[in-house]
Amino acid sequence: NGVAIAGTSWGARLMPIRVLGETGSGTSADIASGIAWAAAHDASILNLSLGGTSFAQAMQDAIDAAWAGGTLVVAAMGNFRTAGNPTNYPAAMNHVLAVSATKSNDTYAFYSQYGDHCDLAAPGGEMTYYHDPAGIYSTMPTYTVYLSTHDFNAYLNYDRLHGTSQATPFVAGAAALLWTIAPGLGPDQIQQVLQSTTTDLGPAGW
Repeated sequence: NGVAIAGTSWGARLMPIRVLGETGSGTSADIASGIAWAAAHDASILNLSLGGTSFAQAMQDAIDAAWAGGTLVVAAMGNFRTAGNPTNYPAAMNHVLAVSATKSNDTYAFYSQYGDHCDLAAPGGEMTYYHDPAGIYSTMPTYTVYLSTHDFNAYLNYDRLHGTSQATPFVAGAAALLWTIAPGLGPDQIQQVLQSTTTDLGPAGW
């Protein structure tokens, strides 16, 4: 946009759906409703840079329905590797492409969770301090400006962050590019192509 960065799929149309509150918290029911709403309005790809440690059948049902309708669901693995690596949902759910994070030298970021349900990794950055260039340049809220002016344009800013929430949109964007040239593929086929064309960074295999 002449101000910050170009997205991975710069021509993609976006459908922002708010499922979390202003503090970043929410419920599985809200997320499930957002998934269902997006799928019902023909969203091709869902980017879920969120998660929690509780499995919710309603969310799995919404994901299953979206997948059955041809929607690819991409979700972040989570950032608590050093806190016991708890299983994170929706990343661990069926019909979800789960994304972990790498840092600039193509190795695992220290925070990035792992597990058998992880499908691939993408750049998530690894910062040691705020504004660290090793983070991913991201659109950021500037709460103090917004609260004082209620000007949405002032609400947007850019800064660096790290996390699997940064890695996941790279995969969603790559999927959007792939679908542009192969619109006849289904979500499982898109995922298979993405996985089969990645670089195996460790010992051969999963």
